[in-house]
Amino acid sequence: MANEKQVFDRIKAQLNRAVKSLPKILGNEAVNFSLDRFKDQNWIGDSTEPWAPRKTNNKKNIGKAILIQTGRLRRGTRIMSVGENKVVVGNDVPYARIHNYGGKIARHERSETFVRNRFKRGANKGKFKKGTSAGRGFTYKAGIATMPKRQFLGRSQFLIARLKRVGQAQLLKALK
Repeated sequence: MANEKQVFDRIKAQLNRAVKSLPKILGNEAVNFSLDRFKDQNWIGDSTEPWAPRKTNNKKNIGKAILIQTGRLRRGTRIMSVGENKVVVGNDVPYARIHNYGGKIARHERSETFVRNRFKRGANKGKFKKGTSAGRGFTYKAGIATMPKRQFLGRSQFLIARLKRVGQAQLLKALK
């Protein structure tokens, strides 16, 4: 009888350790799912939805993946907090929300004046230094930019099934 109790206590301890480590493991799986969205350039919910292509291609972004200019948005996807029974995965980059959900961005009109380097003293006072030229101002009109939805975070049936498989595998591993 004492031997059976030891076996059950050992199994119970192994399961408790597995359950405590589960939120972090599932959080990492969700982050990897999000990173896969950047690689595959689509969202997998009930079905696969490819991201909308760029409106224009220029030298700066030809051959680059959509939503990856510097990589900051992709790197910003991480585990925000881990609790006993929950994990929160998110992105703290300011423009992540508009890319994930899409929407409209209001641009305000503004003017910019470029100031060039000038000599402050001497015979050339007030003239432009070598290598500079007289600048000019620019005025930008107000407008509304529409950002298409390119989801990389959120609830997905595919992700839920993936998390269930990983969770079950982790618990079965603890029972061995």
